[in-house]
Formats: sequence, structure tokens, C-alpha cells
Amino acid sequence: MNTMVLGASGMFGRKTVLHMLQDKDIDNVVSVDIAPPPEWALKQYEPWKKKFHYVRGTVAELEDILNAAKLMKIDGIVNWAFVMSLQDLNSNPRLSTKVNVYGMCNAFEAARLIDAKRVVYASSMTVYGPADLYGDEITEDGILSPNSSYAVAKVYAEIIAA
Repeated sequence: MNTMVLGASGMFGRKTVLHMLQDKDIDNVVSVDIAPPPEWALKQYEPWKKKFHYVRGTVAELEDILNAAKLMKIDGIVNWAFVMSLQDLNSNPRLSTKVNVYGMCNAFEAARLIDAKRVVYASSMTVYGPADLYGDEITEDGILSPNSSYAVAKVYAEIIAA
């Protein structure tokens, strides 16, 4: 099995890559990010360096994902690429839209085009809005009430994934 991790140099991405490298059922991990993995992460990956492949790219560009997929037949895609910082969301809404909205769409489209069997991504509690709307407990059946561009992008991802 060959897996591609988008946003692989971020916190969740690095942990996912390391976990997948340790998994005997995964033959190769293609790490895609605009930033290369930090040196200390590369040292962690060292025992599995033959199955680790870094490709510089952004989820905002479908071609970057498809070019990375040309390395080998990709069976699954994990997308952790998201602009999350409030400062970045507010100061550069165009970038956050390209990464958070188009990026998720591109991940799904790439999976379709390369016939990947699975796409994994994460939503967020922010899709339900502020905690005072639902109290101490919320279920997945709760009413969605996103109140930030980040939360709206997460709702959008859920809609296009369905």
C-alpha cells in the first residue's frame, strides 16, 4: 500500500507520516507540503528512509498533488493541509481559501483521478459554532453553525466528501 500525506510537514502530518512509516502494511509514504520536513523529523524517519518520499507542493494546486502521485500508484490520501491560524485566516483570506477550500476539493479530485481507494481528512468542533450554542455536549447530529472561514471550510469539506 502506498499513501500520500498532504500537509505532511505540519504537526499532524509529521505524526501521521511517522506512524505510517512504522506500519509494515504500508510500502511507501509520499509526503507533500510546501515546506520540507524539519531536520529532526527527517532523523525520526531515518530507519524507514527507503519508503519515505518528500515532494514539495501545495494542495492549492491540483497539478502538484497529481505530480506527486506520479511517483507510484497511490492507494490512499490523507489531507492535513489547512491554514488554521486566525491571523493567517484574517490577513490573507485568499490564501486560506485556496488551501482550505480548493485544497480539500483538489485532494478529493486527485483521489478520483488516480483511483485512490480512500481519503482521510479531519473536521473540527468549530463546525458547530461557539460552545454556548450547545452546552457541554454535542453529537455529530448537532446543528452546524460555523462562524469563521475555517469552520465554513470544514463544513464544505464534509459536504463534498458525502
